[in-house]
Amino acid sequence: MALDDIAPAPARKTLDPSRYLVLIRRGEPGSPFEDKTHEVLGFRHDGDRTHIEHTRPAGSKSYSYPQARVRVLTDPAVSPPGPRRYRFHVHGHGRPIRATRILTFHDPHDGSTWLRPVTGDDRPQRARHHLEIARIAADGGTTASAGPVLRYWKQIVDRLPDKEGQPDPLRRPFGQMLEFLDDESALSAYLNRRPVQETPPDGAVIYPFGINLSQREAVHRALTHSVSVIHGPPGTGKTQTILNIIANLVRRPGTTVGVVSFNNPAVENVGEKLTGLGYPFLIADVGRKQKRERFAAGIGEPRALRSVHVADHRRQAGARGPDGREPAGPASDARLAEMDADLTALQEYDRERAEKAHLLAQLEVERRHFREHLDRHEVPPLQELPLLWTSSRRILGLLVDGGLAPLARTRLQRLTRWLRRYFVHGLVRPLDTADIDVVLQLQAAFYEERTAELRRRIARLDRLLARRKFRDLGERLTETSLATFAADVAGQRLPAPDVPPAPSYRLTRNLLEEFPVVLSTCHALRDSLPHGVLLDYVIIDEASQVDLATAALAMSLARRVVVVGDRHQLQPIVKEEVVRGLRPPSPDTDYATRSILTSVLERYGDAVPDTLLREHYRCDPAIIEYCNRKFYDGELIPFTKSRAGLPTPAMLVHRTPEGNHMRASQGSGTSNQREISVSQQVMDTFLGHVPAGGRAVIAPFRRHADLAATDLRPLTDADTVHKYQGRDRQAVVLNTVIDETWRGQRRLEFVDDPRLVNVAVSRAVDHFVLVTDSDMLPRSRNIRDLVEYIRYLDPGAVGQSDIVSIFDLLYAEYSERLRPLARRVLRNRADSPAEDITWTVLEDLLAEDRYQGLEIATQYRVKNLVPDPGVLTERERKFVRHSRTSVDFLVYNRVGNRPLLAIEVDGWAFHADSPEQLRRDALKDEILRKIGLPLQRLPTTGDREIPRIRAALAAALIARRPAPRAGS
Repeated sequence: MALDDIAPAPARKTLDPSRYLVLIRRGEPGSPFEDKTHEVLGFRHDGDRTHIEHTRPAGSKSYSYPQARVRVLTDPAVSPPGPRRYRFHVHGHGRPIRATRILTFHDPHDGSTWLRPVTGDDRPQRARHHLEIARIAADGGTTASAGPVLRYWKQIVDRLPDKEGQPDPLRRPFGQMLEFLDDESALSAYLNRRPVQETPPDGAVIYPFGINLSQREAVHRALTHSVSVIHGPPGTGKTQTILNIIANLVRRPGTTVGVVSFNNPAVENVGEKLTGLGYPFLIADVGRKQKRERFAAGIGEPRALRSVHVADHRRQAGARGPDGREPAGPASDARLAEMDADLTALQEYDRERAEKAHLLAQLEVERRHFREHLDRHEVPPLQELPLLWTSSRRILGLLVDGGLAPLARTRLQRLTRWLRRYFVHGLVRPLDTADIDVVLQLQAAFYEERTAELRRRIARLDRLLARRKFRDLGERLTETSLATFAADVAGQRLPAPDVPPAPSYRLTRNLLEEFPVVLSTCHALRDSLPHGVLLDYVIIDEASQVDLATAALAMSLARRVVVVGDRHQLQPIVKEEVVRGLRPPSPDTDYATRSILTSVLERYGDAVPDTLLREHYRCDPAIIEYCNRKFYDGELIPFTKSRAGLPTPAMLVHRTPEGNHMRASQGSGTSNQREISVSQQVMDTFLGHVPAGGRAVIAPFRRHADLAATDLRPLTDADTVHKYQGRDRQAVVLNTVIDETWRGQRRLEFVDDPRLVNVAVSRAVDHFVLVTDSDMLPRSRNIRDLVEYIRYLDPGAVGQSDIVSIFDLLYAEYSERLRPLARRVLRNRADSPAEDITWTVLEDLLAEDRYQGLEIATQYRVKNLVPDPGVLTERERKFVRHSRTSVDFLVYNRVGNRPLLAIEVDGWAFHADSPEQLRRDALKDEILRKIGLPLQRLPTTGDREIPRIRAALAAALIARRPAPRAGS
């Protein structure tokens, strides 16, 4: 704009910043240019000088500048074009500038670029040199693909109930994410269905935490793909795989990785393992504000440990060990790759050895069943033929050939069949594979030969692995990887020390470079990172339990994502009212039915690298084999062996006696007291050799788990199956809780859920016991298969408890042990059938010589048992005075009319399922305690009442407490 074209002062405006950029250097040559467009009314070039007319509070003033101090740039490009939202992040500025357009000016003098953000109200902001800009982020959440999904999830988040009077912790960070979603994030790629990006590996891969074949594949895929999935049951080394991924990432300066999950314990294991290896100074354990404050307060300790690490590394370089052998040191990429290739080849043999050993164990069980079948037939011995000196494959071929060959009807067909067998199988004329005895003989020969072949192959593999020092090579690669990792970490140049600023205590960019491993929950990660920063990777652990909205928060803060979990484990529990009436934009984004693990697998399909960790190192082979057959398509390879010398089999089924023992209501939940008692019996009888800390009783229902915890702790832990996901115990007892009533069948689908059954079984390391209904839930599918599998392993492993209750007579079916009692029960003597049964039992007991002189009174009023109301509170006196309450049975000495024991029969529906009755029961209990009268409650859901009554009577007779005399 020439000065001559400038309008009169009152109407004049500054230059249009969307068309012009005026840069002026204030100081000496070499000092930086500044954007002064907002102060300029016009300009004019005059030879080697430029005249600029500046605005002033009172008018304007023109200055002349040499060309070295001023530059005027015009005709900016809108970069990138289109109506989008942007975040303009400037070095040294905490919060980004929000923009709807970015104007790009190119300086022809030095080839640099200046960028001017334009805010939503169409106001151009000060332009910045491209070196001042940390990054420009585009919004990826407003597209036709992403927008509907984010709005659907936001509706769900808004419905999540408050927790402890505070809004759900997802609500605020999810709202922030919805305002702006970085288009470079993994979440934007997921929502916008961008293909998985693959990059070549950056040098050799190290394995400081050890490695196997499946883990190696998972690590490589994670390092080279923008999205990858790693899954497998407990005991397959998911945490070890995560640690190897982390080590390879952070050994390269500036690379950051977040490890997140739905709660803190899920990621603490990673931090503990990394700390145990000696690298706590790489970790920022943050998340909620209290943890961020704690990290800030203790930041000096990890820095001191890093200094020690660097000094130790320098001092130990080249040192020799006590055996004189030079320790493993950092290796070149070529050497690491060579060692890795050698180990991989041997691990293939090691995997084959484990597969063969597992197959041999399965074949031995199958062979045992076949022998039992063979023993029931009188089969003549098979004649010695050359066929049986060859291989199990030849025998199997003959069996298949005989079973599948068409019937030979003509002489030519019979001749052709004989010639074929002769050339394929040898001399087989005496064998008629249509004869059942011959088939059985061939099958027996097959088992003998096949087991012998497997043993020979296993022995050869053992010798090969020992000769080539397989274990030593694995240890050497681990040591070399550790040394390489230590050298890489020690050699990193760090930025100036920084501290998390109060009051937010967020990490800064410098802190992320110093502490590149960020541990947090998914929902708290956003509050822990600097504004506008994307981590290079986020690893979502225990992903099967992370819901889509929670996972979205973490995925919005990283460029790449590794999803780690088990698709056959339990998913998050979603309350129906949270999703009622809401329709997901697509099935793979359904909050109610998908975890982030299943959603990623479904949304990306075959395009996402999905690695199953096959090698299993935790459970007894018999335990994990059920999960393997039922849920993992036989892909798992157990590397464990059954512990020799244990007094109990690896798997058992223990049934309750006949009867309907489940109790359920809307208010108190679902429980089965008999299964708790049977579980205690199992602990005492079969699992006494297991330490208390190594045992657990788990159940599908919270009410049952709470009752079990009350009855069984501290000797046995108890919780729900959902809460035990991610944990394990040496011995696990699963209570199915439900029975064959219609109420039980309504809950069958929940109990028989394949994921729940898989989690329950895979918690057990050495022993798994199923405690279930007498009929063993015949309408189930997964529980039924579990029972059949255990029975197949050992028919004697399925037993029935002898724990009965006198109240089992209330059911249409009851134990044979109770039938004599049933014949003596006189009906309708008392207020209920349960009291009729109790009356009969008490009469039988008191007829014994030891209880001579004792009598029973029924429905005895409590007020007649209180000699001195002064010992009671006003509420208790009122209860006694005005209530018609009584004890169901009173045992007393008829000679002195002396009460000895009160007995109450507690029907479940009238007592346990009635809060008001429970309060009355507690008041009655306290009154009897104060007057010194023992009370024995007999819940109809209990068991072993006769021994309990005997014990209570014995205690009452021995104690001989002062007690009031009974009234008339």
